Amino acid sequence: MMKARLLLTITTLVTSLLMVGCASNQPTFGKAAIATSHPLATQAGFRALDQGGNAFDAAVAAAAVLSVVTPYGAGLGGGSFWLLQDKNGNTTFVDARERSPSHFIPAQNFNHPPNKNTSLLSAAIPGQPAALAHISNEYGLRPLAANLSDAIRVAERGFRADKRYRDAASKRLSALKQQPSSPLLFNGGAPSRGDVIKQPELAQTLTQLGRKGHKGFYSGEVAKNMVADISQAGGVWTLQDLLDYSIVERAPLSFQYKDITVTTAPPPSSEGISLQRKLGAIELIDRSDLGEEEQKSALMRVISQPNNQTELKTSSKIIPEAGQSEAFTPQISVLDKRGNRVSASLTVNMPFGSAFISSSTGVLLNNSMASFADNPNTSANNSNKPELNERPMSYMTPTLIEAPGSLAIISTSSGKHTAASLLLTILDFVDNRPVEEWPSGQIKSGATDSAQLQEQYHSDMQVIYLDKTKGIIKAISDSAGIGQAIVR
Repeated sequence: MMKARLLLTITTLVTSLLMVGCASNQPTFGKAAIATSHPLATQAGFRALDQGGNAFDAAVAAAAVLSVVTPYGAGLGGGSFWLLQDKNGNTTFVDARERSPSHFIPAQNFNHPPNKNTSLLSAAIPGQPAALAHISNEYGLRPLAANLSDAIRVAERGFRADKRYRDAASKRLSALKQQPSSPLLFNGGAPSRGDVIKQPELAQTLTQLGRKGHKGFYSGEVAKNMVADISQAGGVWTLQDLLDYSIVERAPLSFQYKDITVTTAPPPSSEGISLQRKLGAIELIDRSDLGEEEQKSALMRVISQPNNQTELKTSSKIIPEAGQSEAFTPQISVLDKRGNRVSASLTVNMPFGSAFISSSTGVLLNNSMASFADNPNTSANNSNKPELNERPMSYMTPTLIEAPGSLAIISTSSGKHTAASLLLTILDFVDNRPVEEWPSGQIKSGATDSAQLQEQYHSDMQVIYLDKTKGIIKAISDSAGIGQAIVR
């Protein structure tokens, strides 16, 4: 099996000395690590730690900044999944996935609209503000307002549009131009290198959220203004939809693979179950009497097959696929000096979501209704059909893995291939490969050999690795040259 794994290993394009965002330290136990999809988010997380916060405060601060600087992947108008684990190993999964509005009529309004991905009908009720408030209040040590301070400052003063922002804005320019005065544009067009994006209305909304918590977004002035903007543009949100939204804490999906414990996202993530099944299939292959070449072919099938085609004799459950996009979702991994850990994924679904901004609040709306199944009548998609007040399936899969002598916090964004990307990462962890060489990016569908698997494109992976026996902490940010990882 080891020989087969070596044949399948995806080598990274850079070494540990050259990898963007890579940080490591000599043996120590008294340090913290943060890896996120944007330097401003990583730095905000460390400011939270430096000012007396824990990993949960740091994750909230980082997520709030990502909600400002990566509107092509996240925002207050989107959702998120969070794995929180305290120093004693107590773990919870925070589901802040967006939810369909109560006046949404699937058969008439969504299955076949003319502009499914940009219509306001594609916008679900956001969960991100609820997650920031809940995690800060229930698990953090600092006030919510303090954890949002960096995001407020960045929204007010602005930030320079990086290459990923500029590329995403150019691709969605026609949709964004439906609101020529959108603060996400620069002089009505896609920003150029050096252009600064300012979002003063969003800063005010963040301020209200910091002052009043959950109610500061889901009721009161912010909620009324947002619903008015959406109604005027033809949307179907109501004040009651916002009032009724709440996060859900769920038991994480946890299972054993060899001598490691994998803790990952339960539904409405589609990829956690898929990961469990793929690893189970690999264990069956390991125990089989197949020859080396047959084992290699079988392993390739497990890695490459879509979720609902993964064959596993121990289970007949069909995994419902999420709908469109989520090819890029900003990621956060945090480890504090106390041993608390966070893995989190954020989304607005497609780049810039629905491309519609509530002008009075600065909130960019998601288009996560498109994550419901296009064909909900098939057996694989029946549990992801669009219904009232439901949360669509998602590819987001924050994950923690732990062996007797080591652990890893993994947040990765690879769309419908997230389970395959995580599987390869876990196999690298098991094989004790250097963390700098762990695979990242999206596995192209239909790959049949290792050469094809190497033909992949970057997406996003944020990893923190701890060798408990040596006290070595490493953090990797593999985010197409934009993310940042720090250990200190």
